[in-house]
Amino acid sequence: MNTRKFFVTGIAKTVSLALNFALWLAIFMALAWGIRHRPAQQYAEGNEISPLFAVAVRNTQGEIQAQPLNQWKSSETLVREDTVLRDREGIYLQLTRLPSDTFELFYANNRLDTNAFMTARYRIAADNKVIPVSFKVWSVGHGFLAFLLSFPMFLLVKRLVLRRRLGREKQPAPQNSP
Repeated sequence: MNTRKFFVTGIAKTVSLALNFALWLAIFMALAWGIRHRPAQQYAEGNEISPLFAVAVRNTQGEIQAQPLNQWKSSETLVREDTVLRDREGIYLQLTRLPSDTFELFYANNRLDTNAFMTARYRIAADNKVIPVSFKVWSVGHGFLAFLLSFPMFLLVKRLVLRRRLGREKQPAPQNSP
């Protein structure tokens, strides 16, 4: 094998490897985005509420925090104004007031033990009762699921592309008849 053929083959294989990696990465990112932006679970009266469903409260020290609904104490006041909170422990909380006394709480906990993103929508009734509307969570486990699913999807796409490419090569050229 001469030097030129060696380098051309090496460059072609490197480009092929880079294109395969780019395809796999695009599939992985699309799956992760799809899982992250899937529709929220809607709640109706009588449905079981997720234990992760949280509301924004102001505790007795005056600090705003996300509190799971099943652990909410009457001594904690529900927050009713738009709020954005970041702390040094990796917690991000954003409460947005929506029409008709509905609130959306986005809560990101980037500590190593949980590392999750949650979005909870709820209404606050006149008697201070919380009525859950919807809930969505995304965690590292969902990212790992996207990672695992990306490999069979990559192989499927590669197989479909190769089959299509080989199908074109096998077809004889059309002949013009007089």
